[in-house]
Amino acid sequence: MIQIRRSTVGASSYRRNLNGALCFLSVLIFASCSLVPAPEFTLYQAAYNNAEEATDSVLDVYGRYERRVQPVSEGTFDPDQAALIAPGAEPPLTGLYRQGFAAVSDYNAMLARYAAGESISALNKEFEALGLSLDRLKSALGSLSIPGKPAVEAAQKLAGLALARSDAEEFRRSVKENGPTIRNFLKIVRSDTSSMFSDAKIAVVKGVSTPAGAQKAASDLAGFREMLAGWVLLIDETIVNLKALESAVDRGLSRGTNIAVLAASTDRMALYAENIKVAKRQLENAF
Repeated sequence: MIQIRRSTVGASSYRRNLNGALCFLSVLIFASCSLVPAPEFTLYQAAYNNAEEATDSVLDVYGRYERRVQPVSEGTFDPDQAALIAPGAEPPLTGLYRQGFAAVSDYNAMLARYAAGESISALNKEFEALGLSLDRLKSALGSLSIPGKPAVEAAQKLAGLALARSDAEEFRRSVKENGPTIRNFLKIVRSDTSSMFSDAKIAVVKGVSTPAGAQKAASDLAGFREMLAGWVLLIDETIVNLKALESAVDRGLSRGTNIAVLAASTDRMALYAENIKVAKRQLENAF
């Protein structure tokens, strides 16, 4: 997956950088009707990559809970449980979420570059990255044995995503058609955080036999709850931002109102991502 290097800047320093960028942005919006220059989109993409790192943190933690809560057959071998048995392998649902978010990330990067003024012909690497992410998502789906789960069904639709690259008009049409599929996947995962928390409630108490252990389990669960809350807010921001980018693509140029939505979002994304990282550090001794 092709990405801009992820930012490791904390929320406070992010605000300082953002203030300068917003001042520059305001001048450009009121002074010109031309395309908003790339630096503002670069700032947004850096914030998105920071949020993506936070998503990885959530899935790192949830993957351990998923492994704990899934029953594994002893004394026999079920090939459908290979991901739960093999050391270092990622549990199925966690892997599905991760591959789905990787595809969303590549889609976001493509839209941001196009809305910033890149031509279709300049986005070859982005098309290739998205295609690779979708292929990996299909592979993750092939190893799952969880029929009927909404997140799986949403991922199946996401894996069938196809963006036209023949010309700008076809690209805009395909973005308009496929955008709801991307956002629906995010909405389904957002809803599924309730199940993720339920899994964690079961997992944290496994093997607990002392009051001290029970107290630690309660603390770990509270930390994961805060982590999920930050992640839900990041997902909400991503849905809003993708709609703004899709709107810019649909019109064929980046209007000030769209980039203003993205610029306002970067500060919130940085804050939520930082809160998730803090929660993960607090959970480092949970396993």
